[in-house]
Amino acid sequence: VRGIALDIDSFGGEVAGAFDLADRIRAARAQKPVQAFVAEHALSAGYVLASQAGRIVLPRTGAVGSIGVVALHTDMSGALDQKGIAVTLIHAGAHKVDANPYQPLPQALHDQMQRELEVVRVLFAETVAAGRGDRLTRDAALATEAAVFRGTDAIAAGLADEVADPITAFHAFAAAPSGTNPSPSRKGQKMTT
Repeated sequence: VRGIALDIDSFGGEVAGAFDLADRIRAARAQKPVQAFVAEHALSAGYVLASQAGRIVLPRTGAVGSIGVVALHTDMSGALDQKGIAVTLIHAGAHKVDANPYQPLPQALHDQMQRELEVVRVLFAETVAAGRGDRLTRDAALATEAAVFRGTDAIAAGLADEVADPITAFHAFAAAPSGTNPSPSRKGQKMTT
């Protein structure tokens, strides 16, 4: 194995395990070249993984970023009331049924969840910064406010390194001698067919 290619097309997913896998990718990068080839999307948890590669290549229409965290609470209590359905939650532990969908979300719980999400967002930005190095700092990652960047805008923002056809870029990576990264230009190159 002369290098590791990450073929990523992901809108993101669960936080669980993403940061640990990112650490492993970054550690592997110390042993051999790692490049991420974005097949249109490396967003949210998909981007935290791509950001650990030595280079990120995306097509002109490719999208990266979404450095943020989301949680969902659905309040079904009004709909259940209209249907004459009463839900009784029997639980042990004062917080066991926090954020359940059968009751409105109390403001104090909303605020607590918001604080927890912000902690994870900062961890996300720190992990991205550890992978991107001087190309994207923690503060710059936070300043994106979870925006999505495409093509050359992604390069200008420091979220990617090259705009190219991912298949052509992969073939160049595979053909490169061990321990080298082809196409070192930060400006990117034109798409090829």
